[in-house]
Amino acid sequence: MKTEPKNLIEAVQYFSDEATCVEFIARLKWDNGEPCCPKCGSLNVIGLKTRPVYKCREKGCEKQFSVKVGTIFEGCNVPLSKFLVCFWLLANAKNGISSHEVARALSVSQKTSWHMLHRVRKAMEEELEMQLTGAVEIDECVIGGKAVHMHKARKESLTKKKAVTGNKTLVLGMVERGGRVRAKVVENARRDTLLPEILQNISPEANVYTDKLKSYALLKDHFESHESVDHFHGEYVNGKAHTNSLENYWCLLKRSVKGTYTKVAPFHTDRYLSEQSFRFNYRKTTDYGRFMQLCSMIFGKRLKFNELIGAE
Repeated sequence: MKTEPKNLIEAVQYFSDEATCVEFIARLKWDNGEPCCPKCGSLNVIGLKTRPVYKCREKGCEKQFSVKVGTIFEGCNVPLSKFLVCFWLLANAKNGISSHEVARALSVSQKTSWHMLHRVRKAMEEELEMQLTGAVEIDECVIGGKAVHMHKARKESLTKKKAVTGNKTLVLGMVERGGRVRAKVVENARRDTLLPEILQNISPEANVYTDKLKSYALLKDHFESHESVDHFHGEYVNGKAHTNSLENYWCLLKRSVKGTYTKVAPFHTDRYLSEQSFRFNYRKTTDYGRFMQLCSMIFGKRLKFNELIGAE
């Protein structure tokens, strides 16, 4: 049996054989790698000789299925040998990786690689399990073009409307100091929008730290303690109060958006947040550890192309 990969070149060599890839996913999906019918749950399954597909032998079922069914790979004709290398690349590229680069590296079209990368980002989405605890920083940022690059008429229009974000996307971030981060696109920075998200994600026993945004004024009534710093007047640290951990995350996020992806559509932003949050949350593990964690998150998720482009 091959030794499991520890770096990119070993990953390319390890997953060069499609049969090895199918066996790898089968071990993750089923106990002992033994296929189970997704329709009736029977283990009375046989593999077909003509193609890498299984067939249920139970009467009344006889469903044919592949190892891709019920995973992020379902409905995709790209070989697993290319897809798993794509997983490795995105899981370990600190500043992200463009669809054009993946297309050249894997010999697929840019349209295909773009869909592949969004599938990987979909797999990176984590379900809310435990609330953030301890010292938790909260802040918001905007993603989008700078006002300096806008047309004069557009800039004046936003100024008159007193628009904070204009055509940008507003993101709320929450991070445990030394721990996990959560980020989500929000409609606006008003209290009624931010407070439910904060209460859902942070434990009442946490000590929260924010800036002086008025929307955070009532946090002292919901958490163990609430301290803030006045960014508007140049204050960035006040005792234990600061949001520097979250500023680190914003820096990594904006570096990938501006430097690698150039532009991110608002309706895709949540997936790019999932990508950067995944790498941040598993920053203390190895490349192989991040890859295996990502592979364990491929089940029960699917992203069709029509859904991706908003056609359905």
